[in-house]
Amino acid sequence: MTTSTSEAERRKERKKQLHRARMVEYRKRHHGRLKKRVAVSFSQKEHDDLVADAMESGLTPAKHLKKCYEAFQNNSKVLPRELTDDVLQELLALRIAVVNTANNINQITHRMHLELKGLPVKPAFDPLKSRAAILEAEKLLWDFLTKYEPGI
Repeated sequence: MTTSTSEAERRKERKKQLHRARMVEYRKRHHGRLKKRVAVSFSQKEHDDLVADAMESGLTPAKHLKKCYEAFQNNSKVLPRELTDDVLQELLALRIAVVNTANNINQITHRMHLELKGLPVKPAFDPLKSRAAILEAEKLLWDFLTKYEPGI
């Protein structure tokens, strides 16, 4: 009996060791790439400026540096989080306007096809309303482009 118990314990211990080894390999493969660190030295003024810029962006100093590096690599600029949130809100409003316009255009084409087939069509849509929706979407798009891309 003692040999089978010790045999079972040895198997259990070996299973644990294999599991640990697999987890170590997994961490090396998946987490090791993301956890590289870079030591950077700043003067006190540069550090204060970095922290102020990071707080303005709503990020930690390390994440702010990472975003700045990525922006430099992509030849773009780093936007503070508040500005990014404003852009997302305006894009959402623009998306809604475009969806409404697309729905109106879809209704118009559907009714035109019914008329071509000779089926009776109720005049339930208003072409002026559709035109107003298109103009509103154009206005939102133009305002968005001129606000965030000066020089257009």
